[in-house]
Amino acid sequence: MVSQLNFLPEQPQSADQNNQNKKYPFRERYFNLLKKYRRTKHAVTGLLVVVFILGIIIGSMSIYYFGLIAQAKEDVYIAYNLWKDDHFLQSKESALQARKSLGKIQGLLDHKFLFSIPLIGGKLEAGNRVVNPSISALDSYASLVDIVKELQAFGAASYDNLADKQGAVALVGNLLKEVDNIYKESKAVLAVTEEAGISDWPTIKKAAEEFKRFEDEDAQVAGIVYPVLEKEGMTYLLLMQNNRKLMPTGGYIGNFGILKIKDGEIVDFYLKDTPEFDRENKSGFKINPPEPLRDYYGKDQWTLTDVNWSPSFPLTAQRAQALYKAQGGQEEPDGVIAFSPEVVNGWLDLVGGVAVDNIEYNSGNFGNTPQYVKECKENKVCERTELAGGKTIEGSDRKYIINPIAQEVRKKLFKMPLLNILGAMTVISKNVEEQKMFVYFNDPELQAHVAESGFSGDLLPAEKDYLMVVDANLSTARLDQYISRKIDYTVAEVNGKIEAALLLTYNYSEDARKDDPLVPAYRDYLRVYAPNGAKLIAGGQKFDVASELGRTAFGTFISLPPGQEKKLEFKYELPARVKLGNEYKLVLQKQLGNEYTDFNINVTSANRIKEYLPLNCSYCPDEQTNQVVWQGKLSEDREFTVRNEFYQ
Repeated sequence: MVSQLNFLPEQPQSADQNNQNKKYPFRERYFNLLKKYRRTKHAVTGLLVVVFILGIIIGSMSIYYFGLIAQAKEDVYIAYNLWKDDHFLQSKESALQARKSLGKIQGLLDHKFLFSIPLIGGKLEAGNRVVNPSISALDSYASLVDIVKELQAFGAASYDNLADKQGAVALVGNLLKEVDNIYKESKAVLAVTEEAGISDWPTIKKAAEEFKRFEDEDAQVAGIVYPVLEKEGMTYLLLMQNNRKLMPTGGYIGNFGILKIKDGEIVDFYLKDTPEFDRENKSGFKINPPEPLRDYYGKDQWTLTDVNWSPSFPLTAQRAQALYKAQGGQEEPDGVIAFSPEVVNGWLDLVGGVAVDNIEYNSGNFGNTPQYVKECKENKVCERTELAGGKTIEGSDRKYIINPIAQEVRKKLFKMPLLNILGAMTVISKNVEEQKMFVYFNDPELQAHVAESGFSGDLLPAEKDYLMVVDANLSTARLDQYISRKIDYTVAEVNGKIEAALLLTYNYSEDARKDDPLVPAYRDYLRVYAPNGAKLIAGGQKFDVASELGRTAFGTFISLPPGQEKKLEFKYELPARVKLGNEYKLVLQKQLGNEYTDFNINVTSANRIKEYLPLNCSYCPDEQTNQVVWQGKLSEDREFTVRNEFYQ
């Protein structure tokens, strides 16, 4: 194994619009924004779920308390409808009325002797654990209304013209915090229904489905965004990852930068060319790269461009900071923000595009914009470089274009009204959910919050069966938009042992050659992550076997010319803890940035299958079969469960 310097950890360290302004009058834009700003609206949905479940648990104990529950539900419904009609203060009053009713119920639950009474004791115990988060959620809602009213008071003032930028940013941070609290408390209430044994009641299921909609509408993202806004004097290392040249945590880091936030203001922000930074390396010592980068990419030193070799984003973030400093970086980052060009596309849409040297850049052309373009003389309209794979140009008359685009986006964004800038939060939320943006904090408490949200970009637990295929494009161009992939995974018991057969198919579209006759071969180092202890049985070519991130990794290199297909097939024995008896679970994890993979999961149980999840199988078992097949697009992490007839 190649030696690494100590400051590069092997494992993640544990963590205890001008055009739009002309198009719409302000009032219309503002209310459209509120309607689109889904988190705040669906926060009220969470309150409905909370009070509804509370009524089921303890609302039947007496006519008096049933009446209080009914009144609380009615008040929350009124608050919801008033919110929809933009009557914020009246909505808050109704929410506080609901809180008052719950406070009276809380008085009952203070009489602990009642908990020993048969029949109602269990309900009281469950109710006791529901009331407090319910009240907390209602308090957060009342605060939410106050915050929205304060934001409304800023009117059409642009961010640049605000006298109290710190106060404005704090308001947005507090808004996100209150939404996050409503989400957490609502989730706590649902957990009580599980423990009380009523989670399978049809009415509870319906409430849970409504909450799932709240959850899907990205409330969890608030837990990531508001620390960025609230913390004063924070410096972030920025990594722009382009998944058209796929790398383990998202894509090629062609651009990096620094973002400094202090007292609600961005005091410094820029992007730079990462390869140029690597060439100016001021470290004075060599850092050995991972072996595949040396053997197949010709790298004799590990640099920031290729730092994302691990599929774990927290580990990549730690290494990126170490390499940035080792190569002469002057800042002391408090964290790392990685993002794809899609994030920039969202901001370009928000501000209506930008112009640099009389060239228009928008979400339609930014993805294929090269790092450098021809230097454009003043007042001259220059022809944009259009090259397949986004290849850059060489020569002395070239200009680094990414930072000027970013600065123009920043200028236009901050000239927009503050309430319009909230649209940037929607851009952030969408991309965090779609794993196109990640945040890592050096502060253990903040990072724990990110991990709790489920958006840390780390590997999922591999306690049972686990599969993750990770590709690293070692070609010289952006080619992954031309590569389609398929995972065929079959699990069965063979001679008393559980064996996995994996077939990986790569197809390099002929369209690449049509776009550029000189397009290179697709060179890929792939790794298959399996449960720790998996043993390779057979393979069609040489595989490197290593223990990484608490898993067994099988790695190999392939080279594929355009217009051709390649299949890799091999088998491995799963460790003894992975069983097909009683219950079998598989976690199929999506590589960050990989948008191009289909899957086919085929499980044969030793006995007749009793239950299976998800239910939308391509081949579903019946009374006579013990096999189930799932097919689909790996657009998100997936989990599959099979339980046989002996499962209790």
